[in-house]
Amino acid sequence: MVDNRLTTPPIVPPKPNWSNDNKSQSLMLYLDWFNAMARASFLRDGAHREMFFFISEEGDIDGCQFRDGLESSKKNAIISEQAEKLKPLWYSACQDC
Repeated sequence: MVDNRLTTPPIVPPKPNWSNDNKSQSLMLYLDWFNAMARASFLRDGAHREMFFFISEEGDIDGCQFRDGLESSKKNAIISEQAEKLKPLWYSACQDC
């Protein structure tokens, strides 16, 4: 019998629906979905790049994968730019931080 666990990539479920009535539960479902995508990428490619993502109050998603060796200052600039554009869930609360 052949063990196909590593040769057959896991199935990634479809993106969950966002509920403005239950943002906390929606966020948890999104995190599970992102985790499944990262696991599938790792099992398929043997690694996955450093990445970030933001989720807005309405469930919009934005993010990117950083190329290997990108300087921290450039990563921080990209993240700040994306946060300003999307206004993620924590953005408004952290303006006074």
